[in-house]
Amino acid sequence: MGPPGNFFNGWAVDKVGRIPMMLIGLTGCVVALIGECLSVSVFQKNGSEAAGKAAVFFIFFFLPFSSAHIDATTYIYAAESFPNPV
Repeated sequence: MGPPGNFFNGWAVDKVGRIPMMLIGLTGCVVALIGECLSVSVFQKNGSEAAGKAAVFFIFFFLPFSSAHIDATTYIYAAESFPNPV
């Protein structure tokens, strides 16, 4: 998931913009982590098989947002904010 996501990120970051890419990625990651926390909580209380499957889904739901929107963008944004002499 990482290499294709980073390839997409490198291709799209100049077309979409750094801030929108990071906002999309962080929003998706937050939604995935909230879903993960809720489904694990339900799984711990009832042992529901559906909640366990939802937990696995949210783990994999996190990956595209992280790799395709955040990975390369954070390095580009930091390098532009703080140039080498700083």
